[in-house]
Amino acid sequence: PNKRHYVIETVGKHYAHAHHASDLDAARAVLEEAHPDYLPSFDAVLAARSLSLYNMFAMRRQHLDEYCQWLFPVLEEVWTRIPWDSYGPTQQRAIGYLGERLFNVWLRQRADLRVTHRPIHNTEREPVISKGVKMVGRKLGVGKAD
Repeated sequence: PNKRHYVIETVGKHYAHAHHASDLDAARAVLEEAHPDYLPSFDAVLAARSLSLYNMFAMRRQHLDEYCQWLFPVLEEVWTRIPWDSYGPTQQRAIGYLGERLFNVWLRQRADLRVTHRPIHNTEREPVISKGVKMVGRKLGVGKAD
């Protein structure tokens, strides 16, 4: 998908305001243990101000296999390090949210791949105003989703 651009904050800060920063810490720790060569890409993605979301992509089968062999063991280990019992329904989707960030990490690491971004068309109306109000609230410390 076309990248989402964060004007006010970085990808990492946005995640920390909308979710639990400790999820990112767990993901980084797993990468440090299993794939330390990916840490510069992880840190660069979190320091950036844009990324592709939605866990959507089209790629050759070989690349998909390589991506899945890298991603799923990382997410499975991260799963064991997150306190799920203290999370509400929205935050319990953390593995999906982390997967979005990790896809960008994998792409950055795989500089040999040619990447093309495409627009995503939402068939439902996006609540732009309410999303904006919630974002400002999170920035002011009013709260995260559940």
